[in-house]
Amino acid sequence: DEAIKAGVDKRADVLAEVENLKTRQVVTTYLQEYANGIKVTDAEIKTDYDRQVALLKQVENKFQYNLSQILVANKAEADELMGQLQKGGDFAKLASEKSVDQSRTNGGALGWLLPNQLPTELANALKDLVVAKPRLVQSRIGWHVVLLTEKRDTVIPTLTEATNGIRLFLIQQKVNTYVKSVRDKAKIVE
Repeated sequence: DEAIKAGVDKRADVLAEVENLKTRQVVTTYLQEYANGIKVTDAEIKTDYDRQVALLKQVENKFQYNLSQILVANKAEADELMGQLQKGGDFAKLASEKSVDQSRTNGGALGWLLPNQLPTELANALKDLVVAKPRLVQSRIGWHVVLLTEKRDTVIPTLTEATNGIRLFLIQQKVNTYVKSVRDKAKIVE
């Protein structure tokens, strides 16, 4: 009430932001409805399943790694975090507070990954990781405090187990292709 009495709702910057939010919501709703209308055939699912199985059978993907990370901008921050962890600091809590990447919302958890799903620097460091012992790894995007939770032989799911995930992946690919085609046709006016 006070903000409206003060006329904040009439300011140009607020009106522009409201218009941006409205546009974003309209686009999000439209793309969700578009995605809901996409049909993925059993043949498309089988083709992608076969592609994924071939990737999983590659030698470098013999193992899957359950990883967590805290990504920071510089070595000083990474060293400080390592010191806190060595003194018993809570990895997930520190990741939530300090990490600059999206994994912070999950306490740094990245989940089960294959080497070819990681930046080269992290993939190369996998062989030296020890379960429950954090390690520093530098990459082109910063310093990673990496924690290996578990390592296992690569598990290849059955087609039935993989179907829902593949369907969602293929729908997202089709939405992305559609968005790209719309952007490619768009005329930008300045």
